[in-house]
Amino acid sequence: MKIHVLLAQVGAPTESDVLLAQTAGAAILAFGVNPPGAVKKKAEEKGVLLKTFRIIYDLIDEVRSMVKGKKEPQYKEEVLGRAEVRAVFRLPTGKQVAGCMVLQGRIPRNAEVRVLRKGQEIWKGRIGSLKRFKEDVREVAQGYECGLGLEGFDEFQEGDIVEAFQLVEVPA
Repeated sequence: MKIHVLLAQVGAPTESDVLLAQTAGAAILAFGVNPPGAVKKKAEEKGVLLKTFRIIYDLIDEVRSMVKGKKEPQYKEEVLGRAEVRAVFRLPTGKQVAGCMVLQGRIPRNAEVRVLRKGQEIWKGRIGSLKRFKEDVREVAQGYECGLGLEGFDEFQEGDIVEAFQLVEVPA
């Protein structure tokens, strides 16, 4: 993303600066000055963004947010952990849960998960319950066993892989 500076000068913005910004579809960012009331009114009439700053870091943050706002954020999946279904248990409610061994990474309670069967994704969603023995836990680390219930899925088979992941924003 490029930033185009149309005009950089010393002093308060003028009405001609507002007209230039309107024509170019630009914003006016002023530092350490107060534009006259007529200029503020003109900017409002023409729909031009006119902001003044006293702290340089605030101006820098504003430019960053303007640049970020122009571009849709890109996301990539980051795998947090993988667990193998070793046993399937039926609860008294009729729902099935999986007895799993965490093979790598960790399985956090709030992560999104996918169920892989023979390398193919068969379901994607969220964790409904995560337990170690009979205790609810926030996450289970590599090398530990856990009981796993998923929201809207209970067709587990031994050998299924449950993969926990999160979406991470890729910096522009």
